[in-house]
Amino acid sequence: LPTQRSYPTTYTWAQKQRKRLLKALDGLPKREKAVAGALLLGYKDYLDPETRDAYARSGALHVLAVSGLHVGIVYLMLDKILWFLTQIKFGRPLRVVLLIMGLWSYALLTGLPPSVLRAATMFSVIAIGSHLRRPNSVYHNVMISAFILLCYNPNYIFDVGFQLSYAAVLGIISWQPHIYRWFSLRIKLVDYAWQIISVSLAAQ
Repeated sequence: LPTQRSYPTTYTWAQKQRKRLLKALDGLPKREKAVAGALLLGYKDYLDPETRDAYARSGALHVLAVSGLHVGIVYLMLDKILWFLTQIKFGRPLRVVLLIMGLWSYALLTGLPPSVLRAATMFSVIAIGSHLRRPNSVYHNVMISAFILLCYNPNYIFDVGFQLSYAAVLGIISWQPHIYRWFSLRIKLVDYAWQIISVSLAAQ
């Protein structure tokens, strides 16, 4: 019988692809390559202790971690790129499949940290709900994604990263609209800046 090594797992394949993508950064200086690898693909093996300490002292160590924001950007990009599929027969279900495949391909490349798992699952639920033309509730999407992940691995409930990830999301969707209404700003650029600040305050 063939051994398991004959058929590399999807995760192993994804890690190999991530290493190939990292080679595209070879033209950068060593430190910049390490930071770019951590920011884009969640690969931290290139980071030296000095760089980690510098980010930690500045209070920006979290910047080096791939988060749900990255998954959201990937989702929006794919959503815009694949818009033409809605104009052809049977294009809508194909668009949903490609969206989900793209999300989880990126999640695999980042090593599947809890924040990315949460975001990929939640955006997958949103994509399916949009295809079925059902009204989407953000709270329902968050809870469904948590339920799916806990069915996959119940021990996630004890993971601090998982807990803080969901706490931050719930804080944002619960409090951000209220905080944003504190000020009414007419200048679009200033209003956009206030939206970002209100999201950060809600997450805290």
